[in-house]
Amino acid sequence: MTSQSPAQSTAVSARRQEDQADRPIILYYVPDLAVRQGRRSIALCGQPVAYDQQATSKGLTGGKGIICPMCDLEREQLGRRYRDPDKPIYPLAVSLGLQGLIEQEAGLTVCELADRTGLDSRELNQGIKEGNMPIDQMESLAHACGTDLTEALSWIDARRKAIETIRCEDHER
Repeated sequence: MTSQSPAQSTAVSARRQEDQADRPIILYYVPDLAVRQGRRSIALCGQPVAYDQQATSKGLTGGKGIICPMCDLEREQLGRRYRDPDKPIYPLAVSLGLQGLIEQEAGLTVCELADRTGLDSRELNQGIKEGNMPIDQMESLAHACGTDLTEALSWIDARRKAIETIRCEDHER
């Protein structure tokens, strides 16, 4: 899975406490990369989480798991934005392109990228999610990913073309 897909993996908040054993386990949507390697990440709703295999398994199989409603809403909105011909393509392309660069090319989570760039992880996540990032931050992001601004822009352009193709196919149906 790539971060662009609405089908994301779930992780359990690292903040859950042992005395909450009878309470439901909240499951968050996070990038697949973070789940596979058990790394810190930020959920779709903006909650910082660390993957906990045992708690996630218990939440999924034990009937105590509840998917975060805000994560679910964000996931649905992303799916609609991707196909809605009235939504601007460029902010979505920036968001998906930067996520691809960070996760697929550099193999980082947003939390790790924030540590490398010195930027606030929540602000960085919000800027990436909205596709609204100042050029100097985008350049810092690209350098932290081991590349340059030109490569980051090529990731964005590739996502723009993919969105245009999907929207054209939807329109022809």
